[in-house]
Order: sequence, then C-alpha cells, then structure tokens
Amino acid sequence: MEDQGDEFRFAWRALSSWDYTVTDKSGVLVRKAAIRTDFKEMVREEKANETRDRQELIWIYITRVVANLLVIIILGGSGYVIYVVADTTLTPEEVPDFLQDLFSKYQLPVAVSSLKVIVPPMLHFLCKLERWHPRIEIKLNIIRTALFYLASLVVFVTSLYDVSSKCVSGDQNGTFTHRNLSDFCCWENEVGEEIFKVVILDLVVVILVGLVLDVLTAIIVQCHIWNKFGYREFDVTSNVLDLIYSQALIWLGLYFSPFLALIQVIKLVITFYVRYIIARYCNTPPTKVFKASRTGTFYMFILLINLFVALFPMTYSVIVLSPSFDCGPFRLETHVYEVITTRIGNLPVWLQDGLNYVSTSTVIIPLLILLMLAVLYYKTKTSLYQNLITELRNQLKFERRVEKRKVFRKAKVSQDKFVH
Repeated sequence: MEDQGDEFRFAWRALSSWDYTVTDKSGVLVRKAAIRTDFKEMVREEKANETRDRQELIWIYITRVVANLLVIIILGGSGYVIYVVADTTLTPEEVPDFLQDLFSKYQLPVAVSSLKVIVPPMLHFLCKLERWHPRIEIKLNIIRTALFYLASLVVFVTSLYDVSSKCVSGDQNGTFTHRNLSDFCCWENEVGEEIFKVVILDLVVVILVGLVLDVLTAIIVQCHIWNKFGYREFDVTSNVLDLIYSQALIWLGLYFSPFLALIQVIKLVITFYVRYIIARYCNTPPTKVFKASRTGTFYMFILLINLFVALFPMTYSVIVLSPSFDCGPFRLETHVYEVITTRIGNLPVWLQDGLNYVSTSTVIIPLLILLMLAVLYYKTKTSLYQNLITELRNQLKFERRVEKRKVFRKAKVSQDKFVH
C-alpha cells in the first residue's frame, strides 16, 4: 500500500526485502549485502535529515561555496589546458625531430584523455566535502562530471575548428597551378585524425585505469600485502558517463571519418569484456543501490545534449565551411550542400517551392509553438497523474486506519464478552 512513504520504512525493508528466487550461494551473499547496504543508506538519510545547529550550518555553507568555486576553477582550467595544448607546441627545441613530430600529433589527445582520468575523482571528492543529502550528492556528482565532459568536448570542438581554419583560410586554398604538392591540405582528414586519436586513446585509458586501479588493488588484497586495501567498488555512474562521452566523440567525427562507426563497435566490444572481467573478479557490488528507473531518463537527457553539441560543428561544416580543394567527395563544390543540385539534379518546381515555403518562419514558428504546447500538455498530464497517485495513497492510509480501529473494537468487544 505504501511503497514510497516514510512510515515504518525499516520494518517494511526488514520483513519484505528478500528475493526468494535467489538460490545460488553467491547470489544470496550479494542480496544480503544489498539489504545491508540499503539499511545503511536509510540510516544515512535519517542522519542527513536531522536538524543541525547554527555553527555547523554556517560551516557547511562556507564549505559548499568554496567547493563550488573550486569546481568552476577546475572546469575552466581544464578547458584552458585543452585550448592551450591545441594551440601551441609544448615540446622543447632540443628534442629530436621525430619526437617533436610525435608529441605535436598526440599532445591534444593525451591532454583530453588525461583530464578525463584526473578531473572526475577531484569533483567526487569535493562533492563528499559538501555533506549533501545522499540522493542530492549522487545527482550533483553526475551533473558536475557530465558538465566536465561536455565542456571538454566543446573546447575540443573549438580547437578542431582552429585546425580546420588554418587550412581553409590559408594560402593553401589557392588554385592547383599556384601550389606545390607539399601544400595540399585536407582539413576534413585533419579533424577526423584528431578525433580518431582521442577515441583510440580513450580505449587505452579505460584499459589502463582498470588494470592499474582495479586489478592491482585486487592483487594487493589477494596477496595480503597491505590490509588497509580492499576491493574497489564497481562504479555504475562513471562507466555510464564514459559510454556517453565515447558516443559523443563518435557523433562528432562521423562526418569527417565514417570509419569511426566500425571502430566504435570494436571499442564497445573490447570495453564490455574488459569491464566484465574486472567487475567479475576484481570489483565488489556498489554500496549505493543504482536505481536505473530514476536515473535512466537523466542519462538520456545528457546523451541528447551531447548529440546537439556534436551535431552543431557537423552542421556548420556542411553549411558554412568550404570543403577541401584537394581531396574528398565534395572537393569540386563551394559548399557541401550544393552537391544535391549539382550532382543529383534540380528539383521539380513544385517541390522546390514547397521546401522554400516549409523553411520560412510562417511554418517554423507555429511548429515550435505546437511542440511547446505538446510538451506542456504531457507535463500537466504527468503532474495530474502524480496528484491522483498521492490521493489514492492517502485514501489507502485512511482505510487502513479505519480497518485497524474496527479490528481493535471487535477485539475489545470479544474480550469484554469473554470476561463477563
């Protein structure tokens, strides 16, 4: 009757939490650990809801302000590092030429992948210091990590624009007769190559982090080298965010390198089996229960934002930038979209007039208003259903109290008759 209320929470959990379909010994141990973890989470929530004195509240607010300032500094510094690394060469002059060429090619992907390893644990540590409610802490940590991935992706896109603009706006865009072979430039290949290197390095980082942190920790625990160590927990949140970031990279580079789709399939297969083996033998179940029904929509929203961020530079490249003169399927066109008319053929007059009319503001603005009204309608409908569920739950509570009174009244009457 009351699956989400706060009445008798510990009693409900203690008396009706067991899953009787579990018959394996390992499954029983995991289920017992999950119930025990659930109790710990409820106790933690009870402590988080306790009233604090004024001095403690002031200290918590100061900590949160400082932590948010540090988060802003970390995010801004990460973006600045990516932009500086993309814009300058960091190798000293006395380094041999082949090393300079190697560093200049891989310094941007290495910087992006390194920040992806360093920054999320720092954000998680700052979130712990703020002493939020457990549910708020999890959501805030997810939001900050997603913002870091999004900010790094935006700065990476900006640096890729600088790479392409040097080729597009330079002297290399002259005619064929006025250039040497060494001056030929394919900026689409340059951009696709940078994204390809980041994708490959991201896979290497996932494997190395798993081997260094999870496998090495498991070996230390198994060999009893240091008793303070324990098995690392399997972090569902960070793994899901890593998949979202990896998918955003593929969307970003799919136009410049279509082969990335196959690379992503191979990468996902390798990542799955690596994480499966590590989780099976080197990780423990998470102490915080992962509720996919509550966080799945949020992850999909983050994935949608990453899709928009990835589609923007692709759309800009198709509509605004000129394709490379030297290579590519669109090298004979001024803009990519012109291939529709020059190579496919002119559209019929009636179809061209219809497309021109659809692209005007007289159609787009009413369509946007209609979509906003549809969203508002479904949101209102959802809130009405939530109110209805609340009313039904309150009615069930009331009926339960009435039934309790009837039972107690009958028991009292029966007891009085038995006495007399």
